[in-house]
Amino acid sequence: FFYRCSCYGCWRSHMATMISIGPLCLLSLLSRCGPVSADCPAGSSGGGSCLTVVKDVTGDTMYGKVNKDNFCSFAETCFDLQCPMRPGAPEFPLLELPSAEELFVQAERGGENGNCERLLTPRCEAEYRKTELDCARDTLSRSIWEGRAKGLCPRCQKLVKGYLQLQNQCQKLQGFDFSREIFLEKYLDRSGNDAMWRHDLTAE
Repeated sequence: FFYRCSCYGCWRSHMATMISIGPLCLLSLLSRCGPVSADCPAGSSGGGSCLTVVKDVTGDTMYGKVNKDNFCSFAETCFDLQCPMRPGAPEFPLLELPSAEELFVQAERGGENGNCERLLTPRCEAEYRKTELDCARDTLSRSIWEGRAKGLCPRCQKLVKGYLQLQNQCQKLQGFDFSREIFLEKYLDRSGNDAMWRHDLTAE
């Protein structure tokens, strides 16, 4: 979900984006990259890939390949989300996470496998760290990883942003658990641009 202009991306899937950036970018890409296979890494520099660009049955672009990308293990381990992931509507800056008052509910007594509990496991943190190594290799990819720059997969960026904020909140709000349904409905599956558009419609 990172490079808009790099051989790390799938140039066949994002040729229009690259051409719009400028001819020097395209020349650099063509000179540095070899043939592109059906599975193209988006954000990889050698080693493991950050996200593999795949096509669904309708031809839409999706991101992440199970058993190949550490990002997919992170998404499943920490949020029970499976790859490939839809990129979501284009948005930048990224939508803010709902307030703790809206997102967190009283934890069930004796409940097991709560959302916070899942997020705070050593395994979840380990999967996040492995994914970070794959996806934040340099200054540009680090800025996109942290949501400070626009990427190709906003939902992927929001998942990282959500993880970091929820990890902090889960540690502070003992006895509470975040609602996965609200997290998905009002954050991950909602576009920041759509939220701003609706706000403009209802503003007096």
